[in-house]
Amino acid sequence: MSGEQVLAVLVASVCAVMLVRLCLPASRRIQLDQAVRRQWVLTSGAVHRLFRSRAARQAEAAQAEQARQATEAAIERARRASRAADVVREGNVYKPEAFQKPRKPH
Repeated sequence: MSGEQVLAVLVASVCAVMLVRLCLPASRRIQLDQAVRRQWVLTSGAVHRLFRSRAARQAEAAQAEQARQATEAAIERARRASRAADVVREGNVYKPEAFQKPRKPH
């Protein structure tokens, strides 16, 4: 079979399936749509996992590690800043001295 014949058979089969779908009652049409959607998700996920390269997986892992390190660095900077500043705590609420100054009336 040539490429044109394969394409013609594929188009004809899609048209036949859509014609059958139109003849079905609404409840069966919904079930068919759900089954097709579920199969599409499974197939596309499998194809994606199959063709995803090792370099892409390594890049994702490196990006996740970089994000983890950046998060830890930001948390540590916040901890150091809260220790270094003149901060008054009431429970888990930080009350810096700047907020305790009297306000100017407007």
